[in-house]
Amino acid sequence: MSKTYSLIFWLFLFVFNSYSKTYLTDSIDTASVDIKYRTFKMALDYSSENTFKGRKNTTNIPVLAPYFKYTTKPGFFVKASIVDAPTQRKLTKLFDELDAGLGWLFDFSDAWNGSVSYTHYFYNAKVTRLKSSVQSDFNLSTGYDWDIAYSQLLFDYNPGNPKLVVNGKKTPKRTQDYSITLANSHDFIFIFNNESKLIVSPELDVIWETQNFLAAYKGKLDTAPKKYLQQASAFSFAAYILYLNVTYN
Repeated sequence: MSKTYSLIFWLFLFVFNSYSKTYLTDSIDTASVDIKYRTFKMALDYSSENTFKGRKNTTNIPVLAPYFKYTTKPGFFVKASIVDAPTQRKLTKLFDELDAGLGWLFDFSDAWNGSVSYTHYFYNAKVTRLKSSVQSDFNLSTGYDWDIAYSQLLFDYNPGNPKLVVNGKKTPKRTQDYSITLANSHDFIFIFNNESKLIVSPELDVIWETQNFLAAYKGKLDTAPKKYLQQASAFSFAAYILYLNVTYN
């Protein structure tokens, strides 16, 4: 069982035509918003321990990530994030990672919503983080507001890395992964002068998944033991993750 603690600070959040409610789950890329207005969000994320799908790197690598997201009235959105690891800055000149995505947020009712999205990841060739074995991600989610908590069920599909070469052959199918995440969070809202507010949102995620990305990391499929490859391909419980999301509007 893997237990990982991450602290994510939302330092800046600017919204045009501010909406009434925000669910702080962008850490898993599934934020749900009231889509009556066009919104633009700009934030700076900090993670004290960089992880991917509940798995840590062999060495601790804190990361900073400026984040931008624009959502239209019908709920369609585009987003981008630039990831930088200060401790590895000597290895890369421009950036470690660029994430670009698009998707659609929609509501079934006042309490029940969903989203679909696609994200592509671009890496500097010298990046050594575990996530660099994954090139893209398809996400489907649904969430329900229970008043006392917000719950989400997320399905992720990673089609593999088409650039991965093992024994002179491209092996995208062998690296594909599926994951299901159950996320639960609650917002504690503190309002100041009726104009600004601080939102503190503890969150618990539980993940079930395949983990072929571990065996595919840096093209090591040809050297991984057969038993390890079988374990990586099995769909099973992988991790639970505790987040503390802090947002200031």
